[in-house]
Parts: sequence; structure tokens; C-alpha cells
Amino acid sequence: MRLSTIRCCLSGMLFCIASVQAAEPITFETDTNTTASTLDPDEVDPGYRILLQETSLCVAETGLSTTRIHRQIMVEQAKAIELVGDVNVPYNSYREDAHVVAAFTRGPDGKSLPLDRAAIHDKVPEDVAGLPMYTDARTISFAMPAVVAGAVIDYDVEIREKTSIMPQDFFAVHFFDANVPVSTSRFVAIFPKSRTVTLSPQALTTTIPTDITNATERMLVWELRDVRPLRYENGMPAAADLRPCIRLTSLHTWTDIAKWYQGLLENPMREDATV
Repeated sequence: MRLSTIRCCLSGMLFCIASVQAAEPITFETDTNTTASTLDPDEVDPGYRILLQETSLCVAETGLSTTRIHRQIMVEQAKAIELVGDVNVPYNSYREDAHVVAAFTRGPDGKSLPLDRAAIHDKVPEDVAGLPMYTDARTISFAMPAVVAGAVIDYDVEIREKTSIMPQDFFAVHFFDANVPVSTSRFVAIFPKSRTVTLSPQALTTTIPTDITNATERMLVWELRDVRPLRYENGMPAAADLRPCIRLTSLHTWTDIAKWYQGLLENPMREDATV
């Protein structure tokens, strides 16, 4: 496994596990904080807003997951065209595949223009180009068609894991806010009914999700309305500790992580003839 992948995995697991306890089949930890703070009155209008921010996470018995990212963005002013018209969705090519499921622009006249598939590019992000440690960092990039003030851009991207970070286990963090107001923010988690999963909500007005369970699957849905961006202040705590989010994992204790990491180090740290 690559160094950059291990670093990202450890960072993500630390973020998840730091907030969860040993789990019952489904454990809900309550948080009485309300959704993040309001906009600063002096803040400049960005010229757009997110109508729908929807993410679904579907976890298989193997621990491999498929994530669907669906966004609907209203372009309110011409100054936002360049900012939101170019879409970039990052993923890790070592352990994931990504593709655009659908994308179109609905003009002010109500007519929809689909994205030309030739306009979709899979490339290395500019900020890590040429850095050997991040050769697995990729991004799906595309320019939405016919973006004008009054238009709505709508895109749906799927990211599918092809190899596990930790066999049979998973962890994820989902933030409900963005850097602009979000009209509807929704997160859907689907996993086998037999799996033990710990959930840890933070700064949510609704901590208990809609629970749809059948004989084999459990689907949990969180939906927030009118989510405001976090207002940054000097000396404030880390933003990740304040933003509305849900953390979920099948890991139970720090021992799970320690055993996994020890396994990664066994072969590299074993003496050989060269040493």
C-alpha cells in the first residue's frame, strides 16, 4: 500500500474513532449542539447556492463501499459561472474507480442540456502534479455546458472502492455544510443489517435518522434544511470539531487499528540479507 494512501487512511480513522465508543449493533451518540453558525453580515455574496447536496454510501459485506455524490447548484449571478461551472471530484486511483453517472445544465428557460462525455477528463490535480508521494491522487474534471445566471447545474458522480483499506471494515465522515448556504443536505448510509456499526453525530439539529430496514439491509437517512456555512473566527477551535457531520464506522476499538497497522509494518521491518 502506498505511503500517501496509508497516511490518508490513518488520518481518516483517527478522525472517526476519536469520536466513537464500542458499539451495540447500532449506537447513536447524542449531541445537543445546533447546526453551525450563520453567515457574517459583511460576507460577500458568492453568487450561487447549493439547492441539493446529497451523498449516499453503500457498504457491502466485504467492507468495500460505493459513494454517490449528487449536487444541484443554482447560479444566481454571472460572477459565479466560472467558479461552479468547472467541476472537480477527487478520488484515490490506487483503491477507487470514479465515473460520471449523469450531468446536465437546466437553463433559465427550463430546458436541459446534457454534459458532453468528451468534456470529462481524468487527471492529476494541479496542486500535486509532479509529487511522487501522490501519484494515486486523481480527479474527475468536467466543464458544465451552457452555464449562465439563472441556470441550475446538476451532476451525479460515483466512486467505487476496488480494494479495502482494512479487510471487512469501513469508516467514513460526512459533512452536511459547505462554503455557501445549502437548501437541502442529505446523507444516506446503506449497509448489511448484520453489521455492527457505530454512529457519532456532531452539531446536528436532527441526530436520529430515518431508519429503513429490511431482511438484509439497513438504510439510514439524515436530511438537514437551510444549512449555513461555518463562520470562521480568529482563535476558534478546529473547523472539523464544529461543522455538522456524521461519523460512522465498523471499527470498535483502537486495538483494531493497532493490529492492522502492525500487519503493514511486519514485512518492511523484517531483517533480510541486505540489512
